[in-house]
Amino acid sequence: MRLLWISSIVALFFGGINSPSPTVAQDPFGDAPGDNVNALSEMASPSGGGANKLDASDLNGDVFERSAVVKSLLARPPKSHADLARAVQLMARVKRWEEVSRWLKAIDKLGIDERSAATMVDQVGGKTFQSLLGAMAQLEASDKAIAKKILDLANQQRINPESLRKHLANMRSQGQAVRIAGFRGIQSAGYPGIAAMLNELMSADAVQPSPIMCEALGKLHQPAKDAWKVAMRTPHKDARLNLLILAVGSKDPKYNLDLHAIFSSELEDDNWVSLKNAWIQATGNAIASNTAFEQSNAKLETALAEYRKVRWEDDANTGIRWILSDDGRSLSSMECRNAEQQWESVVSAADNVILSSQPTNRDSAVAMAVKLQHHAVHGIHEQYPGSLETLLDRFEYACLVWDAAVTYDLAYAQSVVIQRIGRFIEPMPLPVQDRLVAALNSGYAPVRYAAAAGLMQYIQLEESNGNPQVSFRGRSRLDQVVEEMTKLSLRRRVLIVGGSSSLRSHMRTLLEENSFEVEEHASAATLIPACKKGTTIDSIYLVAQVLEVDLVQLAQRIRATPSGATAPISVLADSLSNRELELLQKDPRTVLGSIPPEGEGLVEILRQVRLIQQSPTLEETDQIVWKDLAIQFRNQAAQRLIATRRPTLTPPLADTPLLQKDLILRALNKELSLPEREQASQIFVQSVRQFGLLMSSESADAQYDVYNDRGPNEPETRVLLGRILDAIEASRGKKDWSSVSP
Repeated sequence: MRLLWISSIVALFFGGINSPSPTVAQDPFGDAPGDNVNALSEMASPSGGGANKLDASDLNGDVFERSAVVKSLLARPPKSHADLARAVQLMARVKRWEEVSRWLKAIDKLGIDERSAATMVDQVGGKTFQSLLGAMAQLEASDKAIAKKILDLANQQRINPESLRKHLANMRSQGQAVRIAGFRGIQSAGYPGIAAMLNELMSADAVQPSPIMCEALGKLHQPAKDAWKVAMRTPHKDARLNLLILAVGSKDPKYNLDLHAIFSSELEDDNWVSLKNAWIQATGNAIASNTAFEQSNAKLETALAEYRKVRWEDDANTGIRWILSDDGRSLSSMECRNAEQQWESVVSAADNVILSSQPTNRDSAVAMAVKLQHHAVHGIHEQYPGSLETLLDRFEYACLVWDAAVTYDLAYAQSVVIQRIGRFIEPMPLPVQDRLVAALNSGYAPVRYAAAAGLMQYIQLEESNGNPQVSFRGRSRLDQVVEEMTKLSLRRRVLIVGGSSSLRSHMRTLLEENSFEVEEHASAATLIPACKKGTTIDSIYLVAQVLEVDLVQLAQRIRATPSGATAPISVLADSLSNRELELLQKDPRTVLGSIPPEGEGLVEILRQVRLIQQSPTLEETDQIVWKDLAIQFRNQAAQRLIATRRPTLTPPLADTPLLQKDLILRALNKELSLPEREQASQIFVQSVRQFGLLMSSESADAQYDVYNDRGPNEPETRVLLGRILDAIEASRGKKDWSSVSP
């Protein structure tokens, strides 16, 4: 009975080898080939090519072999590449590695070229040969090299441009089998196949897509969807029309939101109207605008959350990103980090939100911040539909976009938006002033300097209009940023801190060889002030231990300063405790390394530093303009101080509760001049700093009600009372004194 069963298997196997059978195209995404696909292709038919002839006498069979299958193979050896591939597949399944090696050598003897390699892979599937490269396959290196050669040559055949053009031509054939074979060829090519199909439709004077192309778009899954979204950014109407026909014809539900967003924007001609009607008929009914908008926002929020998870991960070359050519007529793909691929999903979701018909709320501001970030990073300029372009010229909407860019830490978008906000200076609305003042504390130098430039121009404009006393909350912080701007340097500046002078000197030498301007610090006592004042910091290196504070505390104190908030921190130490390692790894902008790093080690550290910076660069022209503006502003301020200096009586110290309360009343008195009111608020701050809060808590807390009541309508009161409230909170330990205006 057992012999009969084995004989049946042998008969079935060789019946399959000797009888012609349709071959199966390989799934480009790794799936095993199906059993019921009738794909007709030239390379699918078994080929016995090769200059060498395979003879049974060359196989060196074992006369004591007990396996009937192996005996039958040796007795009637396969003659073609396709049959040899099936022999390899069968032996690999039963883990007869010596027999796998025998038939791989037979394939090599027969000869391998692109055509025969593609035939073998199509016959048994790419996974068969891929599995032979793994550790489980007990094969010699020479045998694995044959398997790898087969895969490489088959891949070259699949992505050969001439082959792809032939497959695309087959997809327009009258014969169904030929069309299916063309689709299988495009499918097996993977990303190059997707690009070839879309590029043909985007070319000048291109013919509209065939029905099987439309159907193929849905069957090529998410990579085709990502490519289609990027291709739809082309400025050519004929290309976009073909791409729309392709998506509508696919009848794939995953394109519904994208099509709704596109059709919700301004229609270009009658072709678009007819396409929209065809899409509505295909989907049964049109999506409600509110529903589509909510779904688009939800997808954008999800995509942003996924992107933020992997944003700082150093996972080079783990994804594929699509790139639209400069002429807008072709696509190409490139390897990228996982974060870059996730970012493309974020941008695609933002497109749907922006193209929808509700561009005035916070969600569209988030989408606009994403688009501005994308355009600034890749140097793209894109026109927006409808009134969205004019909305960016309204300070209310610009402030919403700024808030979104800050929330999601989109540095490039912050840089673009703050420059736009800085133009609203005549008159300057309070929301604009608040954003500009907040931007003075940004960890990104270009954002700080653009905000300072806007405030300086506002002050100069007010003074030219006869208002020499321009005061606002955060004026002292502006002076600090102006001081930074006067020290701008074209060289990249890094800080080194550590208790060992020899290690600091070693690091300094390595960094100076890479054209860095290096500043050494022996302790945190000098490092922290340098992070609060001075020029832009490119990165900070903590070398070994610092005596007065541990590395984690030092990193946290650096992060609390404007210049160190986003600067990459490289911690170089021989050993770290589990607690230090855990806390430092929670900071995505921290690089860990050993000491002392040599040349190659430093190169790797610098690569990781560049990876996590992701900050707008200080362009040379901007630096010159900002520096000149800051120097001019300081000179004018010095001249005004000299011209208006008068001998004044030293004000009495407010060392009693009554005097502190009187100072608040003077600051709130609208009948007094603004300089007198400002002086009263300054004396109050000095009094609380020196003597503490002497007045009752009830009286102090009552000032919050006054701030909320009078502040919105009285800008001067809002600023002065804000300074007083800051001092009160600092006296209670709720705020740091360094953030209180003097």
